[in-house]
Amino acid sequence: MRPLELDYSGRRSRVTLEAVAWFGVGLLVLAVSVTQYGEVTEALERQESRFDSLRAQLDRAAKAKERRVAEAKAREPELKEAKAVLRRLAMPWEGVFGALEQATRVHRDRIRVLGVQPDVEKGLVLLTGEAKDFGELMDYLDRIGNSGMLRRVRLVNHQVQTDVAGRPIRFYAVAEWKTEL
Repeated sequence: MRPLELDYSGRRSRVTLEAVAWFGVGLLVLAVSVTQYGEVTEALERQESRFDSLRAQLDRAAKAKERRVAEAKAREPELKEAKAVLRRLAMPWEGVFGALEQATRVHRDRIRVLGVQPDVEKGLVLLTGEAKDFGELMDYLDRIGNSGMLRRVRLVNHQVQTDVAGRPIRFYAVAEWKTEL
C-alpha cells in the first residue's frame, strides 16, 4: 500500500497535470458554449428580422387591399352611372326615331314632336308634342304603335292651348320599347 500523505501545514497544494487537463477541458467547453450561444443569438436575430420584414410586407399588402376596396366602393356610383349611360346608348334609337319620323311624315305640319324622354329602367318613352286636331293626334299615336318599334302607346294627357294661335293640342303620350335590353 502506498502511504497516505496528509499535509496540515496550510501550504499550497501542488498543481497537477490532471487538474490542468480538467481546467483546459472546462475552458474548451466554455468556449464552445459561448460560440454556439453567439451563433444561436445571431440566427435568432436574423429570423426576427425576417419575421419583421414579412410582417411589414403583409401589413403593406393588407393596407393596399383595403385602399383598393375603398377606391372600388368610391367608384361604384360612377360605374353605376356609366352602365346607365351605356344602356341608354344601347337603346335602338334609330328605330324609335325612324318610327316617329314615319308617323310624322304622314301628318306633316299638323303634328310636332317637342320631346322624347326615355326611361331606360322601365323601358318607356315619354313623347311630348302638339297636334292641330285630336283625330290626327289619335291617328299619329296609332301609327307609332303599329310601327313595330314601340307598343302600348297611350295618351297620358292632352290640353288645348287656348292662348296660342291655332289652338294646338299639347299632348303627352307614353310608349313601351318593343325590344328588351
